[in-house]
Amino acid sequence: MDDRLLWSVAGLEYARPRRAAVRPAKPQLHSAHPDALIAGILRRSLLLLAQNRQDDRDRVVASEDRKRDQQNLEETQYLTREIASLRIALREVATRDFVRSELRDILEELKSIQEEQERQAEQLQDIGDDIEELEDADGEEKTEAESHTANTENSPDAKAPTAHKGERPTS
Repeated sequence: MDDRLLWSVAGLEYARPRRAAVRPAKPQLHSAHPDALIAGILRRSLLLLAQNRQDDRDRVVASEDRKRDQQNLEETQYLTREIASLRIALREVATRDFVRSELRDILEELKSIQEEQERQAEQLQDIGDDIEELEDADGEEKTEAESHTANTENSPDAKAPTAHKGERPTS
């Protein structure tokens, strides 16, 4: 492994020459204690682990977001189909104006039926009055006829009852 990479992973920087030399000088490291070097390597490793864990979390969140988006899409499509079916069903439902016009027609029909019934009731009343008048007239004729027969029976000119064929006269 290249020394630069190791030192770069450890978070340490190598010293660059200040002047351009004819021959590149070996990078000089800061004077660091081996414990500091290990601590730097551990720090870098922990940072990489934390980044990996964050990447894993981000993948899980992205996966959950995709699932949620898919579920939302399916629910939206379902609701769209339901709304379309309701619109189709509502075309067959009577509108408020249609129901009102039908109720007006029925009301007019009921009024005409009521007027016809009142007219027929008046006709029946007139017929009833005519019948009463006829009965009164018949009653008067009967009483006149009865009084006439009573007058004729009491009169001296009344004839004796005659016997019919095969009957005996009564006296």
